[in-house]
This record gives sequence, structure tokens and C-alpha cells, in this order.
Amino acid sequence: MARPTNADSARTVETIITAALAVIAESRRVDDLSLRQVAQRAGVGLSTVQYYFATRDTLLDACLDGYHQRLTALASELVTELSAQTRPVHEQIERTVRTFFRFAQREKTLIQLRVSTTLTHREARTLARDQLGAAIIREAAKALVTHASASLIEARFAVHSMSALIVRSALASDVELESITEQTGPAALDVIEEQLVRAAMKMLGIERPSAG
Repeated sequence: MARPTNADSARTVETIITAALAVIAESRRVDDLSLRQVAQRAGVGLSTVQYYFATRDTLLDACLDGYHQRLTALASELVTELSAQTRPVHEQIERTVRTFFRFAQREKTLIQLRVSTTLTHREARTLARDQLGAAIIREAAKALVTHASASLIEARFAVHSMSALIVRSALASDVELESITEQTGPAALDVIEEQLVRAAMKMLGIERPSAG
């Protein structure tokens, strides 16, 4: 396919990916996404979208690549902090849980896309992303065992379990949040975040000093 006239590769790709994410967020169904919809939302021709992304799957992969880059960068930052032991372990665990929960809320659309592609495709790229997640868990657990009274496998299980719980909590509907917390909106999320912190502390056997 010929290169679109006056195409600015980096800017155009970013515009297309942003448009794709907007379409997915509005429909809440990955299956509803079409390249034509994305072209209309991005304000470019269908041929321009097809030049950069020949199929819908390649476009979805590009959307997920950005998410995984941000996830890896955040995980590396937090694991480095934990390994450095610059603050009490309970403070670091609390910061890690709260940071990841807020990250998951911001990235809700892409997490839903990640879950969807994991369930429907077991291709090389999906497996590579599974391996990335496993590597993050191993590094986090390795850093944790120097602080907590837990074995390496217990620490790995705790990190894996908390990761799943944080993601599931971030994806909870308003109805679910209200049924759990008896709160709505930001107040409900605050309650969930606090409970996630407490769950992580209990799972790792870490004492959290009482306030005051």
C-alpha cells in the first residue's frame, strides 16, 4: 500500500491508537472495533489506518504495547525502591499497592483489552506478555523476601494474588463497588484501595503500625 500523502508517521500512529482506545472505551467491546470506525474517529482516511495497521489485530497489539511499556516501567521503579530498603517495608507495600491500583484504574480500557486477548488468543505475543508478567512477579517476590517473614514461593503467590485482586477491583462495576463498600464514586474506590492494602499486609505477614 502506498504511503499516505503528507503522512507524519509518529503523530499519525499516536492519533490512530488514541482513536482506537476511545472506540473501545465507548463500546466496551473489543469485537465492535473496526478499522473504519477508528479512521472516522481519528479524522483520517481508512487507507491511512490500513497503511500503518493492516488488520485490527495489529492495531490492538499496538495499543497493548504502550500499556505494557508503562506497566514495566512502573514495576521496575517500585521493585527498585523495595530492593533499596529506603523506607519501612509496610510503607513500601502500601505505596506499591496504592500506586498499582491507581494505575489499573487509569489503564482500565487496556486491561480489559489485555484480558480479552488473553482469553481468545494464545499466540506468541500473548505468551510473551505472560512471560513479562511472570518476570515482574519473580523480581517483586525476590525483593520482598528480604523484608517479610515469607518464603520465596509464598512471596510469589502473594504478589500474583494481589496483582489479580488489584486488577479485578479496578475493573469492578459501580454496582459491584456499591455492594461491597456501601459507597459510590470516589468514596467507594477509596474503601477498596484501603482494603487492598490491608489484604497485602496480611498475606505477607507484615504488621502495619496503628495510626497515632
